[in-house]
Amino acid sequence: MKNILIAVFILVLMFLGCSGKKDISTNIQAYNLDCYAYPADDGWEVNGSFQVKDFAAKEESGLFKSSFTYTVDLISADQKKTEKVALGNMVKEQKEKPADAQIDLQFIIKSTNKTGTYTLNITVTDETTKKTAVISKPIVLE
Repeated sequence: MKNILIAVFILVLMFLGCSGKKDISTNIQAYNLDCYAYPADDGWEVNGSFQVKDFAAKEESGLFKSSFTYTVDLISADQKKTEKVALGNMVKEQKEKPADAQIDLQFIIKSTNKTGTYTLNITVTDETTKKTAVISKPIVLE
């Protein structure tokens, strides 16, 4: 009887362990942020890019679709935070499942900000899983 209970217990564990899809997803990661600010008529134009990996890619009609949104916050040297100086989104479709994706940035920082060193905080969201990552980099406004 004891052996039968052990066998049933092992079968139940095997069934639970093998059934359904396992969630092996990790948090999205953002890396390799590269950006520069250039003087513009109404402030500074910021151009740059960063990479993301470990995001979801849903297969639809033979294509892998990934969708991201991002927000950019600006933090001054005295730690004053200006939220959402830029917002953006990107949808990527391709035939093979992507290992990573590049997100390009282009936005204006208004001239109401003084010259000096600021920090860009970029929060990127994988719209499929709603997982987020934050990447930061100092930027000089001259």
